[in-house]
Formats: sequence, structure tokens, C-alpha cells
Amino acid sequence: MAAIEAHVRAQGYYLSKGEPTDEERAKYDRIASFVFLGGSKAAFTPLDSAIGAWAHGALAKTFAKDGVPAKVVRIRMMGGTVPTEALVDALKIPFVIVPLVNNDNNQHSFDENIRVGHLLDGVRSFTGLLRAPF
Repeated sequence: MAAIEAHVRAQGYYLSKGEPTDEERAKYDRIASFVFLGGSKAAFTPLDSAIGAWAHGALAKTFAKDGVPAKVVRIRMMGGTVPTEALVDALKIPFVIVPLVNNDNNQHSFDENIRVGHLLDGVRSFTGLLRAPF
């Protein structure tokens, strides 16, 4: 957060803590409000870890066609404030996230949505994960 604050100041902005006062508006031409509300620690599990390989194999098998394992899309990171920190810290185990949503789902918006096909694939995904031995 300090780096972001320094960058905004370097662009010539005065940083107000909250809504700028009339005095601040009169004194500064360029004002930005910067309030850090907190966050959570990032968590990372390598794709080639034991749990990553297990999840990949289980999903490839679940969606296989004619005995040919399906190609599973794996990404190294995803954005968002998924509250995994407490769980990872408490259990001291790695984790993977299996997102089910379509890319235009508008999470946390008035028009948040999910395609029925993604929901059905999600049920299939979790069934396959629950059936796969680790």
C-alpha cells in the first residue's frame, strides 16, 4: 500500500484521508482520497504440487472422452479476496481453487450470473474430485 501511495503522490496528488475538506480543496489542485481498509495475505500452491497433480488428474479423468483425458486449464493465480488465509494458516496444508463461473459473470454486481452449463459442470467437477483418491 505504501508503494501505491508513493506512486499517487509522485503523480502530483495530495492524498486526503477520506472526503477532502473545503480547506484542502482550496489549497490543492490535485486531490485523491486514499484509505487502506486492510486485506488478506496471498496464498500460493505450485501447480506441480501433490494436490495440484491430484486435482488435475481427477478433473482430466472426470471430463475424459472415449478414454482420452480432458485438457484441464490451470492458471497460477486468480484475483479476488477469497478468504483462504485463515484456513491455510490453521491447517498448514496447501489448497487449490476450482472456479466454476463464466468469464462474464459480473461477480458481486446487480447482474451477477452463471450459465446453467457451468453449474452442471461444477457439480460434475466436485463429484469427480470427491471420488478421486489422493
